[in-house]
Amino acid sequence: MKFIGITDQDKITKDKMISFAVVTGIVLLCVMSSAGIVSMMNYKARSDTIMQDERVEEILDETTTSGSVTEEMIIESPDSSTSETTTTTTTEDGTSTTTSSGSSSDATTTTSTSGETTTSKATTTSSKSTTSHTTLKEYYTVVYAKTVVNIRSGPGKEYDLVKQLNEGDAIDVVAKTENGWYKTINGNYVLQSLTTSEKPKTTTTTTTTTKGTKDSTKSTTKSTTKATSGSKTTIDGKDMVSMGRFKVTFYGPQPLPNGSYSTTTATGTKCKEGKTIAADWSVLPAGTVIYVKNDPLGGDGYYTVEDKGGGVRGKMIDIYVDDESRWDDTTYVEVYIVK
Repeated sequence: MKFIGITDQDKITKDKMISFAVVTGIVLLCVMSSAGIVSMMNYKARSDTIMQDERVEEILDETTTSGSVTEEMIIESPDSSTSETTTTTTTEDGTSTTTSSGSSSDATTTTSTSGETTTSKATTTSSKSTTSHTTLKEYYTVVYAKTVVNIRSGPGKEYDLVKQLNEGDAIDVVAKTENGWYKTINGNYVLQSLTTSEKPKTTTTTTTTTKGTKDSTKSTTKSTTKATSGSKTTIDGKDMVSMGRFKVTFYGPQPLPNGSYSTTTATGTKCKEGKTIAADWSVLPAGTVIYVKNDPLGGDGYYTVEDKGGGVRGKMIDIYVDDESRWDDTTYVEVYIVK
């Protein structure tokens, strides 16, 4: 029996030499690349260390040249309005001075010269700054102006003046600030101390005429009564009848089935901002001209009942307004019928 090819596998051929050379070259290339990367990283680290050492030497040289080093550190106390400052000064002759100062605390100065330490304590004047607190506490109420009151854009006298209210005018309040200002339903502010929660009384004049046999005398007496629905009064030189306090909502063009919008009222007129309102016709009949005190639209306060709606019932009026952002607003006003 003969075994063919057994000794051939141990022979070194040209192909085996080429494969061995290629593998060896790849291994050497990887080893050299790794060594190069490590060398570059070591070189970068050494360069950074050398630069830092040079920078430290420059700082020490500058310190030696200037002859003094001053360090200042500010430490804030837990109270935001109180701070403490510590200053340490070192001069060429070895003298070290440390000074601490701050509001609402004592300032301590420590001076060290030639091994001797002297401590002196000085009392500084405490001062604390105050800040306006404008945190809002929300709640709803109605107050009245005790005198002529300025309405401002923010909770402080430094804010812009929006308008003025007369004595007795009602103010719808939705929140109160910590620094004593009311926030109105319109987003403005009024000083709390200038308002009262008691509804003011109205003064009416009654004239009594007494006729005698020879002459007639007139005596005038004043009586004070609370304003009630149906009481007569005079505003802007016009005779009016008070209807009391009404809830106010706002509406705009009404959608139609075809996708368009209607601005025609129930009486056939065209809606107009500052004039048109919807009301319960059993309370305020169509065509009634009313006066709204403290007009929520900032107008003259005169409106005409030209429309009605299913949701408008009782002592309530719905004011037409073009601004869609006002349609969800709600407030309360005093309503008068103009005679």
